[in-house]
Parts: sequence; structure tokens; C-alpha cells
Amino acid sequence: MFEKNFSNKLNGSDLGVCDLNKTFTRRNTPTNNSLGCFILDEKHFTNPFYDYDRNLMDPGLCLIHCKDYNYTISALKNGNECRCGFQNGLKQQLDNETCNLDCIGNSTFKCGGEEVYTVYNTIIGLSSYNMSNISSDKKHEIINNLKNDVRYNGCFQDNPYCGRRLLNGTLNENIHMTIDSCINFCKNKGYTFAGLEIGSQCFCGNEYEPIRRLGDDYCSSSCIFNSSQICGGPLTLSIYDTEITFSNNTGITSSNNAKITSDNIIRLILDIVGLVILIIFIAVIILIIYKKHRKRKIASRIYKLIKLDDGISQDVFWKQTGHNI
Repeated sequence: MFEKNFSNKLNGSDLGVCDLNKTFTRRNTPTNNSLGCFILDEKHFTNPFYDYDRNLMDPGLCLIHCKDYNYTISALKNGNECRCGFQNGLKQQLDNETCNLDCIGNSTFKCGGEEVYTVYNTIIGLSSYNMSNISSDKKHEIINNLKNDVRYNGCFQDNPYCGRRLLNGTLNENIHMTIDSCINFCKNKGYTFAGLEIGSQCFCGNEYEPIRRLGDDYCSSSCIFNSSQICGGPLTLSIYDTEITFSNNTGITSSNNAKITSDNIIRLILDIVGLVILIIFIAVIILIIYKKHRKRKIASRIYKLIKLDDGISQDVFWKQTGHNI
């Protein structure tokens, strides 16, 4: 399932050839030629999509992104920009030579021009990667709900260089990949974290660099065996904690040795601080009311003990004695 060779350029630096024995990095290349060079009616296309470092874009990456969101047309522009849309957004076809900019992630392919797009049929453009069978809106909903699973640590940038994967423990890849199957695989191997990538890959490890976290929408690949779950993306990992269990019915169930994540600790601290502030505020209000009541009570007793002229009211007495309450 892995490509035997991987050779590419990143910012002019040779990535090197990564064979099966050295790395599991995979680059996807189109299985069909482009439809040509086009001017687009951009209102029928998504906003531009860029890879996280803006140095990996190629037809394979764009095709996967558009397949993930169920668009039938993939369009590349300016060497590093990808848009997704439909046939009705193709405004005018031009000579292929007009799209003359190399893809920044693979110089053997063209990725449009400054204002024109190299266009691919998403459905047949990459036969090795399945088209999503859920709508774009449903995919966004699934991604937005990832935060409800406390095992989920986020979407993280993987490393395209040989032997430098974010989770370097071990790997499993199969056509029955789901979030739970990956977590169980890594947990049974004794690893703390499980990372899912490009729908079918599962990586394990005990540590990773949290500074490489991306927006959750960078992980948009549906799990091969369960399209209602997200299993990373191309060179992006959906990372989960293997030491926390999760129940869809009750929400969170922590195991005896479950590790509390930093996000949970922060939320707990904020909740405690908020509760303490509320208690202090209520105590101050009660103290103010108590002091006012006690002051009025003392003044009333003094008034009763002192013989006053009939013309002096109690309010006047309080003011004269400094008890204006």
C-alpha cells in the first residue's frame, strides 16, 4: 500500500528517497491527467486551502483535500493554492501552457498560474484514495464535535522527512481502521498516544511536540471503516490519549491510571477560581448587610436609653450622633 519510492523538494532541499524499509511516508500522485488550464468562477469554489507550511502542495494533496469534503473538482493555482468546487465553476478553458507554475511540493507537476488554475476531476483523479461518502456540512459537523471526546488531543503536523515522524513508536495500517481500533492497538503495545493519519494509518508513541498543533480541519480524512469518524489527513495526525476511556452514552469515564490532560487541568483550575471568586463576593455582600444591620440596631438602643425632646425625631438623632444609616 505504500509507495516504494518518495522523492520530492521542500524549499529547494532534497527530501531524499524513502523506501519501505526506512519510512512510511507516502506521497500521492494523480492517476489521471488534469482536465486542463481554466479560469474559475470562484464563487462556486471554496476559499483557498494551503498546507500548513505552504511548501507541500501538489495535485495529490489537493485531490485528497477536495475528496475529503466531497467536491468533484480540484483546482490548483499559484504553485501552492488549492480550491474545491463543482463543474459549474469552470468559466473558461485556456491553453495548457498558460498554467506554467510548478507545484511547490512536486516540481514534476504544474499547479496553475498567477490567476489561472490547473484543474482535476476529483472523482477519478486519485483512484487510490476513496471519495468521501458524507456531505461537506456533515464532515464539518464531525470535525467540530471532536472536542467532545476527551481522549482527543488535537490535529498535529506530521513530518515528511524520513525517520522523523511525530509518533515514532510503531505503525499499523489496515482497511478496518477506526479511532478505537488505533487506540486499542497502541494501548496494547504499551504506548501513551495513538495517532491516525490519512484514513488508514495508525502511529503510536509516548511523546510528541505539542507546538505542531494545527486547526482541526487539517485532519479531514474519514476513517476507512467508519466514515463518521476522522482519521487524520495527509501528513497530519489526529492524536488520542490511550490512557483515558470514553463512553458515548455518559461522556467521560476515566480509567484508574488515566492521565489528566493539560486542557482538563486548566479547565478545572478555572472552574475552582470562578467558584472561589463567587464565594468571596457572596461573603462580602453578607458582611456589608450584617454591619449595616448591627449599626442600626446599636443606634436604636442608644436612642431608647437617652431622654430626647419630643421635637427630635429618631432620624434627626441618628444624624446628630453620626449614625446616618
